[in-house]
Amino acid sequence: MILTLPIVGSQALNMVSDGKTFKMLIPPKNCAIVGSDVVTNSSQKGLYSLRPAVILDSLLIHGLEPDQIVTMTQDSRVIENPKKRKDLIQDPDYDIEFLSQPQGQTARTLHVVHIDRMNLLPWRQDIYNAEGKIETQAFYSNYQKFGDITFPTKIVIQRPLDELGLTITITKGTTFNQPLLEDQFKLDIPDTTAHLTNMDDPASATIKDPCAAHVPQSQH
Repeated sequence: MILTLPIVGSQALNMVSDGKTFKMLIPPKNCAIVGSDVVTNSSQKGLYSLRPAVILDSLLIHGLEPDQIVTMTQDSRVIENPKKRKDLIQDPDYDIEFLSQPQGQTARTLHVVHIDRMNLLPWRQDIYNAEGKIETQAFYSNYQKFGDITFPTKIVIQRPLDELGLTITITKGTTFNQPLLEDQFKLDIPDTTAHLTNMDDPASATIKDPCAAHVPQSQH
């Protein structure tokens, strides 16, 4: 994943993953971080809690795995009337809850997908951690057709426990199912990078902003 700065277009962040570990280069701070694909330290917040799996799990909703069970309920949400924005209407939905296999009499919620009953498209997904708390909320809107694929052009990702939010906008020029080359998942950290932090190192948890001290100083 590559993020660019608005207007100037220079690279703000470059992040890659091999499915187990990740690397993130932050050029404006002359800094890089590496570590496991999952957060191993709950004290890491904001940018330092961002992992590739967060993006992937929000973009692509996982289906039912062999070791999971599922329940479905019906509910509704209150939204603005698209024809009269001052009016509110009730929009019915299906809530599909994916559960782990029961341990004794208890099954743990893994994620819940909220599907609009009018068009059968997901509008929200809640992903839970092992403690039963919502760690990721993804909101899907502005669906459009890309060839034979219907996909949301706006995805808002919220990580309430990590104090992190991210909005992904899909443009009309997006082409799905393109071949991915192996070197797209490689990232070489330049030798000129001032600081490299391993986010799996317990000592890193005591540093609120490990890259802050390495931001290039202004010449003024």
